[in-house]
Amino acid sequence: MDKETKHDIQKDGFEKRVHSLEGIHYELKVLPEYQDESKKIIAKTIEKLPGDIIDRILDEATFVVMDDKGCVSDLYFIKSECELKKEVIGKGKYKTTVYSFTIPAIFLDLNKHKNDDGRMDTIAHEIAHVILGHGSLKEGEDKNYEREADDLSESWGFNRFYSEEQLKRIDEFIKEK
Repeated sequence: MDKETKHDIQKDGFEKRVHSLEGIHYELKVLPEYQDESKKIIAKTIEKLPGDIIDRILDEATFVVMDDKGCVSDLYFIKSECELKKEVIGKGKYKTTVYSFTIPAIFLDLNKHKNDDGRMDTIAHEIAHVILGHGSLKEGEDKNYEREADDLSESWGFNRFYSEEQLKRIDEFIKEK
């Protein structure tokens, strides 16, 4: 896709991002790079989000898709740089692909779901964590980040990731710590 089809030109001469499925797919950062089917479902999910969220995710996030064993096949380094960089180290059978990418990285295990709706609910839930600024819990925090992420992703029109019973168990677990 060339630059003319990727963006519309606004009256003031600045480019405006196109929130079409094709535009999102073009700009989306997904690793490993051969995960085209996963990239399509991630783009389809992002297309349903509000415009400001689409822009933020496309600007800031890199999606890392796990394989069917819940592992990542290449070596990744998280850096605070603004773009994806790929470097091949070694030769022949000892060749390794090393990636560095922007924070936040959204790690996805899409193999748990049998259909695209379940995958899209998972993706939206994980995007909600990023938008809400969730990281790991610090000592003394009793937040239920899962409930907050579910609430936000539901407000975007996706199904909740956790049932109310699961969320109550998470609340109890957090209070016990």
